[in-house]
Amino acid sequence: MVERYRIEYWSSIIQILIDLSNLIEQLIVYFIVKEESNNDERLFFFVLLIIGFVSNLPSASSHIYIQTTSSILIEFGELLSYLFILKGSINIFIVSFILFLIEFILHCINIILEYKSNEKKENIFIFGKTTYGRIKYVIIRSISYTIFNATSILFLFLDQKSRFHYKFYEVLILLTFYFPSIALGPALESTTIFLYQYQQNQIPQITILLIWSLFCATIYFIMYCIPLSITGFIFAIQQLKEIEQYYGYDFIVYISSLTFFSISIIIFPPFMIWWWKFTFVRFKNMRIVAEKRLINNEDSLHISL
Repeated sequence: MVERYRIEYWSSIIQILIDLSNLIEQLIVYFIVKEESNNDERLFFFVLLIIGFVSNLPSASSHIYIQTTSSILIEFGELLSYLFILKGSINIFIVSFILFLIEFILHCINIILEYKSNEKKENIFIFGKTTYGRIKYVIIRSISYTIFNATSILFLFLDQKSRFHYKFYEVLILLTFYFPSIALGPALESTTIFLYQYQQNQIPQITILLIWSLFCATIYFIMYCIPLSITGFIFAIQQLKEIEQYYGYDFIVYISSLTFFSISIIIFPPFMIWWWKFTFVRFKNMRIVAEKRLINNEDSLHISL
């Protein structure tokens, strides 16, 4: 049991390091692409969107080795995309290749940790262990990821002179691509394991991966309802004042974003507070009930003896 928890602990640390290296890679490559006039940052965001979408697919397997191998292939595909689709310069090549090697090494360490584990790790999915359940799980993750980034996709087709192509706003879009992709999966899986432990009369464990996923989800909510929505709201008003062609694509996007961001500014803050309160109180109550149940079982055992 101790060995299993130790393996899960270091496996979670490695997964967080992989996530952080991915973020660093995306930010560095973005700034390189933005500075070089021969590259179009629209292609970069399309690559990020596709990579984030495809990253959901490894969850279709319950085997950690297949998941890790698939993740390595996705990282390699991201490397090739940066080098060929973006017409990468030597700077993009150096950065993406070094960070790919780092991520590859971390994935290999993760595989070794799982191999040395004395106990078989069971992946408990929120929709069950069957193939149908895992496919359903992946579809829901993919749909959720698309919904989270639907608004950002529309901005990619705006005129290049639009304020929505400013570095500050594009970095916010990059982060909104990043955080949901790493928060959705671990949050669902960690929460499901938490519930599974509770149902098995065990004391649910608050894992590092659960804390990390909840932290990323919180950062996403804060970022979306404050800097992204407020900035988008202001930019939309300014662009509408300057627009020359009404009822065109840009006009429709600005009107839509103005409406959407207005709703987000109103809805997201109370939703975030409710979500955190609900999650914290629920987990706390489940642990309290599990601990009391365990104490009662031990007392009953002593009485019977």
